[in-house]
Amino acid sequence: MYANGIYIQELSEEAIDFLPNGRFALVDKEYRGVARYISFPLSGTQDLTNFSLNRRMEQGVYKDTARDNDVDPLWVISDENLYREYLARCEELDIKTRVLFIESTRREPCWAGEKPEMRTLGYEVVNPNLGEVGICWYLNQEQFKSFAEKLNEHGLFDDYETAEAFYNALTEDPFVTEEEDPLIARISIVSI
Repeated sequence: MYANGIYIQELSEEAIDFLPNGRFALVDKEYRGVARYISFPLSGTQDLTNFSLNRRMEQGVYKDTARDNDVDPLWVISDENLYREYLARCEELDIKTRVLFIESTRREPCWAGEKPEMRTLGYEVVNPNLGEVGICWYLNQEQFKSFAEKLNEHGLFDDYETAEAFYNALTEDPFVTEEEDPLIARISIVSI
């Protein structure tokens, strides 16, 4: 697994209303993966400071993957200073957040600093934008239900091997498109 970077999310129940009902109630486990909340809460705002932070984050995402144009960028902050600025701005605006650290099978982007203190929640299969392909989108489908009993208390897989088996089943399914380009990720929550 490669250390990719930070993923900041807004802790707000309103932030998840756009998802269909039942996505987070998987076999009596509460899903805590990357699609649980709205990511990078400063995105889409008109404020110049917020716009600047988002722009720098996006430039970093595309710079890290510019060497391979066939690969969708992995949406994380790989620069520790930018991560701290982004988080400070959220605190300044009184936006409640959680900070995840993403390690994945994707080589780029590469986290530039020392790994933060964190606790692993589990493993997930996601696409590079970290929100559309994943446990919460496919596990309720009949062909993947056998994986539901393998989820931990966070609604994620405890180990890489189980995530890899789910990944293999997912990528072999004819209804999962190549555009979704899934990868295996270890999801950890950062101690702030």
